Amino acid sequence: MRNFFLFTLLIVFATGNAQSVKEHGQLQVTGTQLTDAYNKPVMLRGMSFGWHNWWPRFYNKEAVAWLAKDWGCNVVRAAMGIEPDGGYIKDAKGSTQKIEAVIDGAIASGIYVIIDWHSHNINTKEAKEFFSAMAKKYGKHPNIIYEIFNEPDEESWDDVKAYSQEVIAAIRAIDPDNIILVGNPHWDQDLHVVADAPLLNQTNIMYTLHFYAATHKEFLRKRADYALSKGIPIFISESAGMEAAGDGALNQEEWKRWIEWAEAKGISWVTWSISDKDETCSVLNKSASSTGGWKDTDLKESGIKSKQLLKSYNAQTSLSAKDLLPYGRTAITDNKLELISSAAHFSFSFEGTECLIFSSMASWQNHNYLQYEIDGVYQKRLKISKENPSPIILCAKNNGRHTVKIFKATEAHSGPIFIEKITGNKLKSIAPSPAPLIEFIGNSITCGAAADASEVPCGTGEYLDQHSAYYAYGPGVARALKVNYVLSSVSGIGIYRNWNSDGPTMPQVYRKTDFQEKSERQWNFKTYAPKIVSIALGTNDFSNGDGKKQRLPFDSPGFVTTYIKFVQQVKTIYPAAQIALLSSAMINGSNRTLLQNCLTAVKKSVDGLYPAHKPVALYFFKPMKARGCSGHPSVKDHALLAKELTPFFNNLLRRN
Repeated sequence: MRNFFLFTLLIVFATGNAQSVKEHGQLQVTGTQLTDAYNKPVMLRGMSFGWHNWWPRFYNKEAVAWLAKDWGCNVVRAAMGIEPDGGYIKDAKGSTQKIEAVIDGAIASGIYVIIDWHSHNINTKEAKEFFSAMAKKYGKHPNIIYEIFNEPDEESWDDVKAYSQEVIAAIRAIDPDNIILVGNPHWDQDLHVVADAPLLNQTNIMYTLHFYAATHKEFLRKRADYALSKGIPIFISESAGMEAAGDGALNQEEWKRWIEWAEAKGISWVTWSISDKDETCSVLNKSASSTGGWKDTDLKESGIKSKQLLKSYNAQTSLSAKDLLPYGRTAITDNKLELISSAAHFSFSFEGTECLIFSSMASWQNHNYLQYEIDGVYQKRLKISKENPSPIILCAKNNGRHTVKIFKATEAHSGPIFIEKITGNKLKSIAPSPAPLIEFIGNSITCGAAADASEVPCGTGEYLDQHSAYYAYGPGVARALKVNYVLSSVSGIGIYRNWNSDGPTMPQVYRKTDFQEKSERQWNFKTYAPKIVSIALGTNDFSNGDGKKQRLPFDSPGFVTTYIKFVQQVKTIYPAAQIALLSSAMINGSNRTLLQNCLTAVKKSVDGLYPAHKPVALYFFKPMKARGCSGHPSVKDHALLAKELTPFFNNLLRRN
């Protein structure tokens, strides 16, 4: 049975699987879930030290560092004995020093730490004194979690509530934010009683559940399920696989059920204990060093299993849609990340040589395309189709840690791509850099449409088959300047009329998440705060259409008036942004001059309306003979456009 806990790890609950305080910051409680500073669900998994007064030799920074590094713990629990010899009541100073060694070690290792008042009795005065001191010294650190009563035994819930309210008030007078864990009667078994009469008017508190798998089985999980249904947040601050007395054989099947239940519910769990007593629940043998560096021969069976559990679950084998941190117009739809706009993208890292992406499309789509980088190097387009179902395997050339960026190759009107999850080894979602943001508003040129005929020749396939948003001029500029970007672009669209119709135009659809006039989804413009908003519209307003449908001559006053109103709309949304108006490299001859004059008139009018704002910037492209499909720029042409534009945007960024 030595390989029992090497079971398949399909983690059901969508969590961030916190690996460090640096990554997740200040914890909070949202509903029944522990969440991080970014409101992302997170789970803590770690080890509890044994009673400090009986196993003080393990209370040191080195042991904490070993548990974080070798066992994969993202939380440790410092169990301060209260009543026994050597406990806090008889030796407050010595007890505090031992606990602080673990706290300091956790902060140094960048993991969370539970300060556990390890008592079975009420000691209100002493508890208030101790936790007030801890809050004063450590409350500023987001690493800290206070466990104010380890395991009430025969006390009533009313007694525990009264005690808890006093201790919580003492902590909150100093530390208003860090998580507080509250115990409940009968060794943290009576969550059903808590559920019917919880503490009121408290924030960032959770209630502890303790289980020992050979004793506590389905009846206790049902109590916990009842508490969850009543909105009670639960934290398993002590658990193990043997009997409640801490000895006897491991009930491995029941332990497995408990861990899988906790994972499915998103409940953090801590295992008991780092100690070397001659009992099953003490995970170390006498041979174990006081400061870590433990080999398997230093571990009891419970230690080997606990280490396997922690390394497996904290290794992050799956990223859910909610774990991903995208840029661009996206949404969470049916628990999937919906990539909507051109070049909407996200990034993650993994270890090994491959990872899998599970994706899908809307039912009406035949196919769509993603593009991707590995370790900063562009790879290729990935076709998503009914004939080529998920998952997609991404392979790296060598073992090690790799960074992946995934981009939607096509525009919103080509249909969404849904990212369901990503699987791999030691996955980590990567947040966008804090660099400035440029939003590129435009038409098919800005989309990167019809740019890449390397796989599907021009004139064949469907319109989206030559899309390459990754290589459009906007992303090219952004990569050159090392800034962030979003594309708000639609093929064929204009300011007052489109390529072959009167609308809906960009001013009419810009506020829609998917740029569809009849869509009920409104984009939340608070999602981003661009430094620069680039608008490149006009090519389609000048178009003669398909030559079949009647097309009136270009209306200069109508174009200018509508353009001014659109710039005003954008300035209302982003009052601090620099507006930049671009001409079109595709328009030549007299129309080129006319477009430039119109944009100059728009700038003059807008600058007059907003004298206190940054003046509108203008850029007029050099004429270009496009080499892509249907008169569009090719990938090489986009590279030239990006090179031409980069100094212009660089100057704007420096001035702003």
